[in-house]
Amino acid sequence: MTEDLDPDASELSPLRIAGSWIQALTDGSKEVVALLDDDGGVQYLSVSGAVQNMLGYDALDLMSMNPTELVHPLDIARVREAFAAVASHPGGRITLGYRVRHRLGHYVSLESTAVNRLRNEIVGAIVVHTREIPHGHTAAGPNSSAAPPAPIDDEEAFVVSIDEAIAKATADAYRFSVMVLELERWDQIVQAYGDAVGASVLRLVGRRLVALLRPGDRLAHFDQGRFAILLDGVGDRTLAERIAVRVQRTVGNRFSVKGQDVLSSVVVGIATSERRYERADDVLRDAVLAMVKAKGGDASPGRAVYRTYFQVQKTRHMSLMTELHNALGRNEFRVHYLPIVSLATRTVTGFEALARWHHPERGVISPDLFIPIAEETGLIVRLGRWVLLEACRQMVDWQRRYALDPPLTLSVNLSPKQFSEFDLDEQVEAILEDTAFDASCLTLEIGERALLENREAVTDTVRRLKARGVKFSLDNFGTGASSLTQLRELPYDRLKIDRSLTAKMQDDESSRDLVQGIVGLAHHLSMEVVGEGVETPGQAAQLSQLWCEYAQGYLFGKAMDADAAGGLIASYPRWWS
Repeated sequence: MTEDLDPDASELSPLRIAGSWIQALTDGSKEVVALLDDDGGVQYLSVSGAVQNMLGYDALDLMSMNPTELVHPLDIARVREAFAAVASHPGGRITLGYRVRHRLGHYVSLESTAVNRLRNEIVGAIVVHTREIPHGHTAAGPNSSAAPPAPIDDEEAFVVSIDEAIAKATADAYRFSVMVLELERWDQIVQAYGDAVGASVLRLVGRRLVALLRPGDRLAHFDQGRFAILLDGVGDRTLAERIAVRVQRTVGNRFSVKGQDVLSSVVVGIATSERRYERADDVLRDAVLAMVKAKGGDASPGRAVYRTYFQVQKTRHMSLMTELHNALGRNEFRVHYLPIVSLATRTVTGFEALARWHHPERGVISPDLFIPIAEETGLIVRLGRWVLLEACRQMVDWQRRYALDPPLTLSVNLSPKQFSEFDLDEQVEAILEDTAFDASCLTLEIGERALLENREAVTDTVRRLKARGVKFSLDNFGTGASSLTQLRELPYDRLKIDRSLTAKMQDDESSRDLVQGIVGLAHHLSMEVVGEGVETPGQAAQLSQLWCEYAQGYLFGKAMDADAAGGLIASYPRWWS
């Protein structure tokens, strides 16, 4: 406002009269009052020390600025939406919390209540009352005086907030922490109660977390049951852990959703700014690693703070995780083929397709290293799909070149994660159609963990693909307590006896009896049997005597590349006499 208020109210416009009254009422107040037109233009701003105390600017400076110029980029859309809503409803009221940049560069949390008085003969404006939110208090939301202001960010917006915190911590003594929290048994909740209940649980968790936030804190939902919180001004490990306990008590509780009582617990990983980070990705990485450590049970119940020694232990793991994301695009993966041999004819009848990572600098990386990381990151879904496609293409080529009777077969292992893809059966069918590979020559191998984690999805997928002609095998039978139960769950075509049993057959009579019993049970259920881990002619002969149909292991060759496997087919070898 650039001109003095005229004491003679009779000569002033209604807006100037309203401004005079407001100025008189707000002198000495900690609130700032503004009158806006229907386009958001500032017609009046109370002249008091409150403005300068809040933002470092005086009223005249602010009058010359665009109203949204200082609003945090992540809050602008909400502020505009809220203003549009109140401006379009005469008499409407809305309260909103948001962040505004101080003259010194940091952000402060404000709460504004806007009331539409455009039709009021005296005021004729939208009246906005703004106050600063004291540290440790919660701002009001758009529809409730108790609802918090902060939205739930996505990962991209959350990373921006962390980068801003890092910049602020670099410039002064500011501190922060990041929590990554994950609902335990989230997949089982969705499996047991359905997607609708799962979505409702996520919404309730989000609300509970939002209610815990202080001004300046940020909350994000990443995917599935994983959230993250940026704790503004909290750099002390002990304090961060106390907040984590509060989060666990608030979120890890019973939810009543659509008539269902759902029990939930949460595991928390924390990274503090004590480590002097330079990138948001590094902060999130450490918080996730701390969460993984907490899951492992070697930390305080369900929570862990990232420590320097933990980084030393996980440096290689994280390096592989980063490189693994790029490996598929760089064509660093190869499919290797493990021979499956008929014990009756002692000749190769098919192959199991296995992923191998040929790193340009480290050479061949053991699947024991990269498969768990692929599972952890979800990359196993893409990798598994790629292996199936490449292997089907290769098998079609071999079947055309080597007209064997019966034709060569292909076995491919499915990860439990792949069953989270609602269209897994359609993906498999599309690959079969694109490659012209006969579905009856394909066997998909399922471990018992897949059925335990995603029973309904596994059952539905198997049923649909069985109708298409695809066969299924129960992998590593004999290693889990639920193996026998699983034989009743799905219509398996094959059963693979785990190497831990076949390796002991010759020296341990009880192992031999157990293998004999498994073979008999499988045949009773009309299943073929494959013995895994066969390394000696004696083991192969013993399996044959027990009427086991197939075997695989080092006796017949390690997993080999396509050229070597093609050479093996062409040579048509017979093993042991």
